[in-house]
Amino acid sequence: MLRTALITQRDGAALTTDAEIELADWFTNQNPGFAPQSVTTTDEGLLVTYSLTTP
Repeated sequence: MLRTALITQRDGAALTTDAEIELADWFTNQNPGFAPQSVTTTDEGLLVTYSLTTP
């Protein structure tokens, strides 16, 4: 099982390509205990997926 979050805005505005890249980098560069399992760009926004188990 996974937990997911779809991020569609940043600071109240729709995500731009640059914002998606910045957010994806921020999520993937988190410390191992906090980093998501995956970060995927979709047509709707940035999909961030975490495992339900703790590391």
